[in-house]
Amino acid sequence: MDIKYVSKIIHGLRLHDKDLYEKVKKIDDLEQKEINSLFEKTVLVIHRLRQLGTIKNRYKKNLCVLVFEGLLSGKISVISMNSHALSKNKDTLRDKPQYDKNNEINLFLETIAKDLKIKISYTSILADLDTDFKLDEYKEKWNLNKEYLEKKSGTNTARLSEIMKEEDFSIYNSPEKILKMEGLDELIKKYKESQDIKIDFNTPEDFIRKQIISYVTVGIILERRLPDVFILDIQRKYYPFEQPFYNYARRVEIPIIYCGY
Repeated sequence: MDIKYVSKIIHGLRLHDKDLYEKVKKIDDLEQKEINSLFEKTVLVIHRLRQLGTIKNRYKKNLCVLVFEGLLSGKISVISMNSHALSKNKDTLRDKPQYDKNNEINLFLETIAKDLKIKISYTSILADLDTDFKLDEYKEKWNLNKEYLEKKSGTNTARLSEIMKEEDFSIYNSPEKILKMEGLDELIKKYKESQDIKIDFNTPEDFIRKQIISYVTVGIILERRLPDVFILDIQRKYYPFEQPFYNYARRVEIPIIYCGY
């Protein structure tokens, strides 16, 4: 990615992508010298982010826009989603060495921010929407899990349910609304019946269904409440029935940088 690419993407939004143009329309108030400086910094930021992980081609455009928007507004916003450490034994939390990855990322982002003289906000989000551990029944353990994540990650930490508004819970509590989305049932069936999935991931069919519904739900909530963030994914493997489904029901795809493997 170079300045020419960034310029082409940003200047083309007015004609080709009205939703994304809304994020950067302040550019119209800037002088060309300021715009060129932002283009240059966008390239530098993305170049440094490549050192964190893999950026698939499908996400490059939106990542470029969000980085540029962050520079334009004064703060680039980034998150990592974290699975829980709960167990059926309510008295214990499972060991989660994966939480340490948040700390590594945070330190790396702090270096980028210092080197480029920019502001980057990084938040570790605990995905506390799990049908096996209802929020009301496991409230105390979810709070302990948040404290555990916060300590291990060394970052600003939030539970996903704390970011949500009341209307968001209707999606979480009614998975049939998600299943009614065009083609989703067929996709779930495809993954459940795939021999490659069974061999490569050795996961129960019910787990695949649960994960797809969960990731679609989270993707919708993130677009509603954190529309200007991108994800630094810390999972140790790419799961075709997980990460891609963040974007299944979104108007604007959230860029994902795969940092865990």
